[in-house]
Amino acid sequence: MPERRISSEGPKRARAEFEAAAWTLCDLARDPRCPRLPDDAWDALLHGQRTSDEEELSRYARILRVHLSRLGMPPAHH
Repeated sequence: MPERRISSEGPKRARAEFEAAAWTLCDLARDPRCPRLPDDAWDALLHGQRTSDEEELSRYARILRVHLSRLGMPPAHH
């Protein structure tokens, strides 16, 4: 049976997407005019920083992007 190769591109891409959304949301949260972020946005920020699981990172990035879209902002690319 051939050895299964695990690609690191998926986790790297998921991490990059999460980081882009997280940076943008954190920058916005510093602005006093920004509405208070809901608890699920903060939870996604905290848990996304600790996980390396691709599916979890993607899920947390989606949560952050939803909040960014509600604020009318696209994720930054840091």
